[in-house]
Amino acid sequence: MSDSLPLVSIVTPSYNQGALIEETIHSVLSQDYPRIEYIVVDGGSTDGTLGILRKYEDHLTWFSGPDEGQSDAINKGFQKSHGAILAWLNSDDIYLPGAVRTAADYLAAHPEVAMVYGDCNMVDGQGQVVGWSIWVEDFDLRRLVEDLDYIYQPATFFRRQAFEGVGGLDIELHYCMDYDLWIRIGKKYPVRHIPHVLANVRVYPHTKTASGGEERWQEVFEVGRRHGGGIFAPRYHHAKRAYYYTRSGLGCLSKGKVKEAMGRFSKALESWPAINLSVLVAAVAKILRYRRLSSAARGSVSEGPPHLDEDWSIHS
Repeated sequence: MSDSLPLVSIVTPSYNQGALIEETIHSVLSQDYPRIEYIVVDGGSTDGTLGILRKYEDHLTWFSGPDEGQSDAINKGFQKSHGAILAWLNSDDIYLPGAVRTAADYLAAHPEVAMVYGDCNMVDGQGQVVGWSIWVEDFDLRRLVEDLDYIYQPATFFRRQAFEGVGGLDIELHYCMDYDLWIRIGKKYPVRHIPHVLANVRVYPHTKTASGGEERWQEVFEVGRRHGGGIFAPRYHHAKRAYYYTRSGLGCLSKGKVKEAMGRFSKALESWPAINLSVLVAAVAKILRYRRLSSAARGSVSEGPPHLDEDWSIHS
């Protein structure tokens, strides 16, 4: 019976994540879906990661060596894989029980759909739930391009045909290669949201999302512009950038650093026109909902996630 199910290939790109990767590996190997191919592509770790990979080499495929970054590593992993359904799970994120089956079953029941994405818990470095994916919503290509990246990568699965049909990941992108991929797939194929919590996403200071700074902002804006979103696309990300630099500028002023403060306020003003009434109303509504919802954590795939998030954590 299981032989008739589509093979799901999961790739984990890794570099010096020895403290967290074992939990990621466990979350994949413990899935109840019977046909999973798991590949770890390591960039030449020196922190003990390779010892952990050797420990599990009877249950996964791995190789280690230099690459051109995360996008290149993921592309290489998929090139070596054989599954009809693909996903990647970063070496600090975690699948919840039943995640792969939930996505695979949906794609099997909806052969016209090329990509599905679910919801996520946000967890800290110790794995404690600190929020939920408040920004996730049903697929709308215009919203994705013009307003925000509301798709969380660890909860996303797609068909090989679609991934290869749009040319895979752009290896020139280092922060929002997933955002770019969602748009390119959405332009050619049907995409659907399924209201299930599928993964835990790590949020802590050393993630690429948290530490990317202005370089990450500019890459997000470039992707929005390249796909026709206009100069202030995606608007939520411009709004968040304006909020960040305004708050930072006020902090500088409070310390008497006037020149630094003016520089921060100038950067905020670059993004300010993106903040229109609809963006503000939607953001305030979500924040108010955040405060009302229970902080109880979900421990497995479930319906109707509470959609919380920490500190306007919009992923791209």
